[in-house]
Amino acid sequence: MNEHIRKLLPFTILFLLIGLVYFTNIHHDISLDKLRKGQDRLIHIATTYPIFTHAAFILIYIVSVCLIIPDSTILTLIGGYIFPLPVAIIYTVVAETVGAIIFFTVFHSAFTDSLIKRERPLFSKMRKKFHHHSASYLLFLRFSHVLPFWLTNVAAAYFKVSYSTFIWTTFVGVIPLAFLLSDAGHNLHYLFDTNPHLTLGDLFTTQMKLILVALGIISLLPIIIQKFKKKKKRWTLRK
Repeated sequence: MNEHIRKLLPFTILFLLIGLVYFTNIHHDISLDKLRKGQDRLIHIATTYPIFTHAAFILIYIVSVCLIIPDSTILTLIGGYIFPLPVAIIYTVVAETVGAIIFFTVFHSAFTDSLIKRERPLFSKMRKKFHHHSASYLLFLRFSHVLPFWLTNVAAAYFKVSYSTFIWTTFVGVIPLAFLLSDAGHNLHYLFDTNPHLTLGDLFTTQMKLILVALGIISLLPIIIQKFKKKKKRWTLRK
């Protein structure tokens, strides 16, 4: 098999699967309203088939990340609802990281050297800056959610971030939101009782957003400090 085709084959298969998901509207099958109606059934399944439930949750979450199904918030809530809190957080973080690694690997192989050589000067400049502070930038994007999760994976693959950096920043970066949403899922029955018209927007409180943004800013501190030192050095030389 041609080397170029071999590298593009996983990308093509993944792209077709993503297209199939959106063409068939499977991504609409999981919603907060359906979770509200089926919460008792979920508990029944989890208690009746514990091993199956644990395995199915992790597998569904990984597939969801790979196929860019926008249901990670609902899945994390479900995890917090049916599993003990520490277990729910661990499952969510591990599944999201594994799914991201698979997605990253597929796109990493698709962005060939020939493609990179033809990139515009602007992207070449961005690549150099991203490479120099890849850990800080990835942590910022993971914590703050300025970009969608999948788009951060694509950016990391395009800028050829090392696997080790991608893995540990993804693992660490998803922990805060996984913790906050799993905790909300743990109290989901109470939230549904107190607010029959609960929406995802109600869960993302101002406090939660501020925490995530603050963590994102903290992750950029090494870049800010380095730039400050360079400016200070230039001022000293001018004097």
